[in-house]
Amino acid sequence: GAHDRAVGLYERALGTGAEGHDEEWLGTARLGLARALAAAGRSDRAREECERAVLLLRRVGAAAEAAALVCFADLTVTADPARAASAAARAARLFGDAGDQHGRGCALLRYGAAQGFLDLTAEGVAAFTAALAIFRDLGERELTADALWFLGVTEHARGAGKEGLPHLMAAIELYRELDRPAGEARAWDALGSAKTALGRKREALDAYRRALDAYRRVGDDPRARWVPYRLESLYADRLRGVAS
Repeated sequence: GAHDRAVGLYERALGTGAEGHDEEWLGTARLGLARALAAAGRSDRAREECERAVLLLRRVGAAAEAAALVCFADLTVTADPARAASAAARAARLFGDAGDQHGRGCALLRYGAAQGFLDLTAEGVAAFTAALAIFRDLGERELTADALWFLGVTEHARGAGKEGLPHLMAAIELYRELDRPAGEARAWDALGSAKTALGRKREALDAYRRALDAYRRVGDDPRARWVPYRLESLYADRLRGVAS
């Protein structure tokens, strides 16, 4: 496939054309190889190549290292969230020191996600709140929607579902205005889960129906496969309530 061809191109460049190039070229090429490997589903080697890129780009400068650290956090967040959190935290500091608020916000999103995987949801909420403020100040609406989604989902995960509802609704509105059905679908899906946990099953049914509609607009999104099962479970609960 296309991803495997991209891997081959990077490997040939690094294997035959690497001599004479500086550390910035080598680090950037290894970072590209890591991303291509990840897209091809070769996660373990992608993380290895990204780590090599971080070490090379650390000697180039703070901005180059920070970009590589964000990539490393992306590739590591599920396999080793503690290392992902450490990488994202360093990236956020480097971007902040350089005055790059966009980069800092992106790093904070990764840091918050890693903290969520570590069940440190309060730290995650703090990171997402900081990222949200940054993206709002910068007028970056899609990233604002992403931060709102993360914030709503994390509030739900730590048992503060009511606090998360306004964030999810705001994310839905932004995704809709931006014509981002994938984001809208994820937000409706999360809202359905939060409403179910709060016992608001009629509202949960409506959210899941809307999630399914948005997923259908996206096309082949694997997350869409689970929504009918959630709807079926809620319908069954409603029927039991009617029967009783």
